[in-house]
Amino acid sequence: MLVEIDEVKIKQQIVDFMQGVSISITPDAAERIGDFREYLRPETTVFIGLLPGGDYRDVVKTAIRLHENGFRVVPHFTARNIPVAFAFEDYLNSVCEKAAVEEVLVLAGDVSVPVGDYHSSMQLLETGLFEKYGIKRIGVAGHPEGTPDISKTELSHALMKKNAFARQSDADFYILTQFCFDAAAIIAWEEQINAAGNQLPICAGIAGPMALGPLIKIAAKCKVGDSLRMMSRLAGGLIESKSVRTSDRVVTGLARHKAATTQSKIQGAHIFTFGNLSKASKWINAAMDGEIKMHQQGRAFSLEN
Repeated sequence: MLVEIDEVKIKQQIVDFMQGVSISITPDAAERIGDFREYLRPETTVFIGLLPGGDYRDVVKTAIRLHENGFRVVPHFTARNIPVAFAFEDYLNSVCEKAAVEEVLVLAGDVSVPVGDYHSSMQLLETGLFEKYGIKRIGVAGHPEGTPDISKTELSHALMKKNAFARQSDADFYILTQFCFDAAAIIAWEEQINAAGNQLPICAGIAGPMALGPLIKIAAKCKVGDSLRMMSRLAGGLIESKSVRTSDRVVTGLARHKAATTQSKIQGAHIFTFGNLSKASKWINAAMDGEIKMHQQGRAFSLEN
């Protein structure tokens, strides 16, 4: 028996969920973009990644450019990629002074051997430098599917330490999750960490629209876990329609969950663009405006033709 769905209602839930969406970009990808204003709406929040082997001064340059174009800038501070304590403060001072940064994302980093003095995000937080430079919002990492480098027990312990730190800080803290391809996995993880004592709001990391083959390769490199196996099955021919992408499914699932669950701490979405801002921005803007059509009894959507 088919259950009738209210497509208008679900579309509005998607629109509501995508308001205030943020995106991520790297300095390398930014260099290939002529004018960000052709793709992003005014005051969009743009996160700038500091990748392994990258130079924080390239992040500063990108931050200045985005700020001058009218966007809110959130640089990554990745502990294991920072060479020395002086570089950390110089980086922070530069983005605050030259790009009016008031929000940062603080991460440990994926490299196994730190390049310098720091190996954990807590070390950066405990320096007091974010307070010194007037940072008002601080994001920390969440891993809905875990990570092979750290046990689930250690991840839980680290997240509770950040909750405790946040209670003593003047800054507003939140969790930004690693992307995965299954809304149910994010929802289940949220329930687990909330039961363990999490009080921080959650921004759900979502992979932007991308062909399955390249996306699977990125997912493997980022060690996203169980939903990668689901992606592999989809690539094997289980997708009902070429127009229905995993990103659409995740957004729809989370939007419906947020609308139905008043106690949920999932507050919105962050889109990983993977260097394809043109494609991602078209998809984001359509979702924000409700210019979409529903598929699979309200479980996914795609852009209107």
